Amino acid sequence: MISEKINKRINRRIEEELKKIESNESYNHNSKRTIGEDYKKMTTIGKILAYLTELIYMFIK
Repeated sequence: MISEKINKRINRRIEEELKKIESNESYNHNSKRTIGEDYKKMTTIGKILAYLTELIYMFIK
């Protein structure tokens, strides 16, 4: 049950980060990196940060 809540929050944050990346698509188009590379980095970093945040939040409550 707790893991489901964590997964939902992680997925929501990933979607938010993806929307941010898509909104910057024209900016990233001129750079050497592709949107896919940015998305991969954001998902791994986002997942780690979201998971750590949820663990800290659970310990505080």
